[in-house]
Amino acid sequence: MYSMLTPDSEKKTAKGVSKVVVQQKLKHSNYLQCLKENKSTKENMILIKSENHDIYTVRQNKTALSSFDDKRYILDDNIGTFAYGHYKINENPI
Repeated sequence: MYSMLTPDSEKKTAKGVSKVVVQQKLKHSNYLQCLKENKSTKENMILIKSENHDIYTVRQNKTALSSFDDKRYILDDNIGTFAYGHYKINENPI
C-alpha cells in the first residue's frame, strides 16, 4: 500500500480493498496517520460474489490500512526497514 501526493494528482493503492473505497474514502492523510501514529483504518465494502452459480451481495468490514508488516524489521524511526536476516539488524539496539 502506498500513497503519493503531487501538486496536480494523488496516486493511492491498498491491497485487498476495492477501488471504490480507495478512490472515495481513503485520503493521503489516512496513509500518513497509519505510518506515523500506527493507526489502522477499517472500511465497509459491498461485494458481489457467486457460489454454485448463485449471485449475492456481501457487506464486508475490512482493515483497509495497517502499519503491521511481518516481512520487515522496522527501525526506531518507524519508517526505515530491513528484511529479516539483514546483517545490520544486530548493529541497531532494540
